[in-house]
This record gives sequence, C-alpha cells and structure tokens, in this order.
Amino acid sequence: MTSTHEDRTTLTCFVSAATKTNVRPVLESLGAVGVGVRTAEDVGQGQPIADSLLNAVLSADFVCIVLDQSDVHPNVAFEAGAAAASRRPIVVVSTLSPEELGATPFGDMATIRYSESSAGLANLNSAMQAFVKNVQPAAVQIAIDWDQANQVARSPLGVAAIRGDRLTKTVAARLASAGGYVATNTADELDIVAEFPILGTSVGRLVVEVKARYSNRAIHRRAETQLRQAMRKTGSLLGLLVYGGPSDVRTKLMDDTRSQDSLFGEFDDGILVVSAEELVSWSDRQLIGELTRLRNAVVHGQR
Repeated sequence: MTSTHEDRTTLTCFVSAATKTNVRPVLESLGAVGVGVRTAEDVGQGQPIADSLLNAVLSADFVCIVLDQSDVHPNVAFEAGAAAASRRPIVVVSTLSPEELGATPFGDMATIRYSESSAGLANLNSAMQAFVKNVQPAAVQIAIDWDQANQVARSPLGVAAIRGDRLTKTVAARLASAGGYVATNTADELDIVAEFPILGTSVGRLVVEVKARYSNRAIHRRAETQLRQAMRKTGSLLGLLVYGGPSDVRTKLMDDTRSQDSLFGEFDDGILVVSAEELVSWSDRQLIGELTRLRNAVVHGQR
C-alpha cells in the first residue's frame, strides 16, 4: 500500500463550513492537488437534509472542516460528528488563532492554520499537499477493522499480548485516533508512516518502526539504526520506535546499560522511543504534545 495519491483513484473530500465562511482558498488548494470536492450545496434534493449530508460524508474519502469563527454552525458540528463516527480522516483548516481554535470542539484535531496573505496561502497549499499524500481511499479505510484495533489500543493489558501485524495495526490505530493520517506496510517496506498536519511540513512524515519486544541494548541499537535509515530514505526528521511485549519493559530498560530516563520516552536525534502500552495510555493531547516536543527538539533544539 502506498502513501501517495498519484497512482490511486482520485480522492474526494467533503468540505464542511458555515454558509458565510469563505471556502474558496480551501477549494482551490484541494483542487490543486487533484482532490474532488463536495459541499453541502452539492447535496441532492428529495430526501431529508440530515440523510443527504450523512451520505455525502460517507461517500467522501476525508472531511475538511473550514473555520473562521469560534461559534460552530450546527451543520458543521453534525458533519464533523458523522465523519468521526465513520472514522473518516478529518482536517480542520482555520484562520483562527490557536487560542480561538482551542475554544472550539475541534481544538485537539489535526489542523492547518493559514492566512489569506500570499505567504499564508502558499503555506496552506503546502500543508494540504502533505496531508493528502497520506489519506487512503474510503474503501481501504473500511477494509481495516479500526474498531477492533482501537478497542485493543485502548486496553494496555491487551497490547502486551499482541504480536506481529496486529501490533502494527494497534499502533497505527492509536496514531490515527489522535489525528494522524496513517499508512501501513508501505511500498518502502516501512511499518507505519504518519502525517500530522499540526506538526507542519518542514520535518516530513513521522516514520514508525514497531518491534515485538525490547530485548537488549545491542538489538535496540540495530532497530534504531534501521529506523534512522528509513528516515533518511523518506527525508523525514522524525522517528518513533515502539516496543510491544510484556509490561516489564520499563524494568528491562532500567536494567540495561542505558537508564530508562535517557532511553524510554526521550529523544535521540529525532527519535522517540516508547512502549506500545505507554503510547496507547496517553491522551490525544499527551501524544500530540510528545510529538510536538520531538519536533521542537529537532527544529529548534528545544526539549
């Protein structure tokens, strides 16, 4: 499965916005990357409006919520709820400040912020292009049992027993539920690549390596080298190394030649190392916070 859209059926996006919201920049940005667009104005007559909107959302590959005011229109809330319930990828495109956006129900979602200046529109186009590369067609999304994967992902006791492809899907489901746009088993033979628009485009995609368990430092170093090679190959500056296995991973890490504090859940040249159990126990805000810290450490040298 590839993470690009050029060799696939054209993607479609349902654009959700209040009646008076200026959606033209977003429509033009989507059109520039070859995405077909539908809005509430395109919804056919002859059936209840709620049913029509629901069908429009379900027929789209992803949903774009356009916000230019803190008061959320009821139709936008309905369409966003339908998208979330159907597990359609959602991206919020907004001219609001971070503070204003945080006051809306969408403050924790993947967001592209822009202004209508020339530079702002260029940033919108760049971020949208990066986002669309990792959206999968709805048929592929439906084929993945995200309900089961998310159920396991929310249960730390279940994570410890998972191995192989199921562990990868569990990690992918957790990243997706936090707003990531995820591809697994890619053409580059990477376990997972994820796009978080909220992190910006300068650091590339998040490359994820999933291992069944932590064994020892030497094997860890090999896994770290493998992940770093994948990051170089994809031009990414961010990597995530996730270990499955039993709940005594922390103890094993503390017993190793490198302390838990410097290895487990900390940064090493753009790589965050974490157990699957801890990853799924984080709230969405914690997960995004950790990835943001990783990004800042790489881009600005901040911890």
